[in-house]
Amino acid sequence: MISKRGGMTGPEIVGLVLAFLVLALLAWGFSIGFFSSFGNIFNLGGGKSTVSSVVTSCNAACNNNPNAFCNENKEFSFEDGVKQSATCEQLMQGKSFQVTIDGKQETKTVLGINNCFICKNAAFVPEVAACKGKAKNDICQYTAAGSSTLTSGACQEKEKVLTCISA
Repeated sequence: MISKRGGMTGPEIVGLVLAFLVLALLAWGFSIGFFSSFGNIFNLGGGKSTVSSVVTSCNAACNNNPNAFCNENKEFSFEDGVKQSATCEQLMQGKSFQVTIDGKQETKTVLGINNCFICKNAAFVPEVAACKGKAKNDICQYTAAGSSTLTSGACQEKEKVLTCISA
């Protein structure tokens, strides 16, 4: 609307300034890639789980949530983008997956999950469990299977795994 003096009215100027700001904001957002990840903000599924996020989740579950470590399937994908699923216990034990990357069939495993002996199906080794979270030469104690005697020793590397070795 044109005022009696021939210029634009106050609300028209405010509207024009706001429209310009919105356009500038959109241009800036597209130029920095903000809108390429915009879908992830509203993705209620939490986005794709990567192998590294599953490793982090499993290592936390070992200490805080044995049920999640032993029984809950974790979904993730390798570079090929195909969904895979396994429990943390299966991944720790070296479960392998067949994937196709660049047209080549490959066998992949998830590496980096700490030894965790909390599931009843896993082989519980008290000598190894005694050194969990410790460094080489730290003092450790364990009770051998079928015994009530507490054995003391030091954490030493045995077959690339820290194991409590009695003196």
